[in-house]
Amino acid sequence: MPVPAFIARWFPQNAYAKRIGKGLNEAYENATSRPPVEVNELRAVVFSDHHRGRGDGADDFRRCEEAYAAALGWYLEQGYELWLVGDVEELWENRAVHVMDRYEDILALEYQFRDRLWRFYGNHDMAWKQQRNVEQDLARYVPGTHVREALKLVITDEGKPLARLFVVHGHQGTIDSGNLLVVPFSRFVVRFGWGTLQ
Repeated sequence: MPVPAFIARWFPQNAYAKRIGKGLNEAYENATSRPPVEVNELRAVVFSDHHRGRGDGADDFRRCEEAYAAALGWYLEQGYELWLVGDVEELWENRAVHVMDRYEDILALEYQFRDRLWRFYGNHDMAWKQQRNVEQDLARYVPGTHVREALKLVITDEGKPLARLFVVHGHQGTIDSGNLLVVPFSRFVVRFGWGTLQ
């Protein structure tokens, strides 16, 4: 079914793709760069979109907590890096302090990775974009934590570049990734509407 003309004029063709491309390009340009790593030496486990809540019925992570803790223990013992790629905490539905208090044990386990812990923010935990929020809420449980938007890493094979890795949550450029009109409304709907329905 074709989109009515009065709606279509507000969404020019390819505008969404251009906005996403612009957002990802900016994230790439501002990404943290790491020294190259040999392909057989990189050991990283990647988790994303936990959406940890306060342990209630709307908490998407609650059912996964035991399995996640067991997996983290194994990856920790094996010497892996831990990459948490955004939306780790569900801060649209919850206040940070409630989430952090509920998952204090999980945060302590993640903290054991020390310099092998890489955290990124997503649209649902974008509060971590502000260092003052990290220091006020997250650093109390995971001291020294630095939360990034993106990472660039060159993978090498015997010193020769093999691939370039770009790690990012992927919300960049979407309408709910920083729009000062949309984000507060979306957070309100998620916190008081969707959370209640869950």
